[in-house]
Amino acid sequence: MSEVSVRNADKSDVRLLSALAAATFYEAYFEQDAANDLANYIAESFSPAAISDEIADENSTFLIAEMSGKAVGYVKLRENSHADCVAEKNVLEIQRIYLLEKLKGKGIGRFLIENCIEFAKDRKFSALWLGVWSENSQAQQFYRKMNFEHVGEVKFLYGDGEETNFVYRLMLDKAR
Repeated sequence: MSEVSVRNADKSDVRLLSALAAATFYEAYFEQDAANDLANYIAESFSPAAISDEIADENSTFLIAEMSGKAVGYVKLRENSHADCVAEKNVLEIQRIYLLEKLKGKGIGRFLIENCIEFAKDRKFSALWLGVWSENSQAQQFYRKMNFEHVGEVKFLYGDGEETNFVYRLMLDKAR
């Protein structure tokens, strides 16, 4: 495997992140989501304007994973974001973590999580937390391998219905 690196995104990465977010989200959910729900979510959430607003938000940080100089995945970290089932106050949310499907299983996801842990520790957060769709057992297994523990759930609106995300937390004093 080629050398993988992670870098902070900035406003010059808006179009890259928009394309990467749309591609990775589509790859992750096209088999189970209704086409219109998926298209609407991608158009609303990952447009260049939406990504530009997120990058400009002082509570958001994007990390881009690159392999041989090509973007292959990304993470969106969110400060000042809380879930009722996460008791700790000084926490950092991994709001999104996506990777191109053909590169899953090659250690890039682990590398991204390790970078999130380092980022959080450097900024003195006590824990990381994330939500993962209740039907995504592969991602849940990955987070458990990374020492995240299931601590609750949150509901979210998607399409015409309500879905469930399981909430996972990693106490940083227990992180590798």
